[in-house]
Amino acid sequence: MQSTVLVTDEDPHTVLLIKLAVQTTSLPVDFRSVTRRGDYVASLSQPSPDVLITELSLPWGNGFGVAGRYRQAGFSCPIIMLTAVGDEEVAVNAIKRGFHDYIYFASDWERLLPRAIESAIQGLPSPFS
Repeated sequence: MQSTVLVTDEDPHTVLLIKLAVQTTSLPVDFRSVTRRGDYVASLSQPSPDVLITELSLPWGNGFGVAGRYRQAGFSCPIIMLTAVGDEEVAVNAIKRGFHDYIYFASDWERLLPRAIESAIQGLPSPFS
């Protein structure tokens, strides 16, 4: 059975890089993305994905607000924050707010993200906590 991964990031190039990394998971994945505010609003009325990946800094809000709106819309899936603008304080805040994982968009993210997605889909704790 395919799991659905939804990515919210305004940069199509970043979305493509994330898609390529997601495809390295050992699980079959249906990849979806939101790159514009209108698509984001429309996605709030769609069925919940199995995993949501969000950037911290988005034109239509920050990752915490975006995640909160998805939760209000009934999404109960694990959420992973993948960002290039955060720091240790943001990471701690993400975990305290119930994010499954926080990954800094650095040289190692291509290895870390697939592992975080697999653990989220399988209902396991973050492999990095």
